[in-house]
Amino acid sequence: LEKASPKPPPAPPIREPVTPRTGVATAKLGGRFYEFGYLERNEGEKDEKEKMSEQEKKSEEEKKSEEERESEEEKMREFEEEHTQAVEAAFETIFSSGDRGTTVVVMRGIPGSGKSTVASKLAEEAESKNLTVTKCSADDFFLNEEGEYVFDLEKIKDAHAACYAKFETGLQEAKEKEEGGSLLIIDNTNVSSWQYEEYLKATLKQGARSYVLAVCCMYEEVKDAAAMRNSHDVPRDIVTRMWQQWTEGDEDELRIPSFGSSLTPPEEPEDLTGLEYGDEPTNYLVGIDNGEVTTQQHGR
Repeated sequence: LEKASPKPPPAPPIREPVTPRTGVATAKLGGRFYEFGYLERNEGEKDEKEKMSEQEKKSEEEKKSEEERESEEEKMREFEEEHTQAVEAAFETIFSSGDRGTTVVVMRGIPGSGKSTVASKLAEEAESKNLTVTKCSADDFFLNEEGEYVFDLEKIKDAHAACYAKFETGLQEAKEKEEGGSLLIIDNTNVSSWQYEEYLKATLKQGARSYVLAVCCMYEEVKDAAAMRNSHDVPRDIVTRMWQQWTEGDEDELRIPSFGSSLTPPEEPEDLTGLEYGDEPTNYLVGIDNGEVTTQQHGR
């Protein structure tokens, strides 16, 4: 009998780990567990994908920001073109009669709207046509000897009385003038018609031409921009109140959008709730009634 070959020892029992080691790739082949090494490469690929995703996201944000900037610039160019065309059209109407007779232009606009800038351009245009220009503004009353603007609310009636007196003098001098034409510009805020109607009555009585030229802030963002840039530091709550008290003029009123805006308001109406108001009433609304300066007090 051949000597029996020894039997091979039994295979050790297959023991699967209770929990796979973190970051280790494993596979079960032929009933046994095999480890293929740490997944450093896979983790690296994941990090790279996340990195690429962040870069793409940043690139998309930059692209969107650039598109928004270009869109904003295009909108501003359109606003500037609309403003320029409106100014040219208004001036063409005002100077349509040539260099003869007397013309009175009543400006309207809240502080910071660009009203006085347009008034200055109007005066320059008139002077280039050899017209005699008289510019009347209540603000001039508050200029001291050094040319500094020092506002005093208690003297607002005196300021408008002085403005109207200068207008009356200019209107009379224009009537007595033998040659050439004259242009009188009333450069006040005039947010309501009662504030400037006496100027129009006096002009009509004199037989002169009159125009009302409004520089309009059609929506709240434009009003806020005007409040920030107004040259006399009129408080925002006062500018807001004047904007809210604005009344539309006659249908023949000449209208110009405030620079950087449009006469066409946004499609959705602005929410006017939560606006700030001052606690004390103010006398900013001033008008002329039969030659007498009057004020209307407005509080909350």
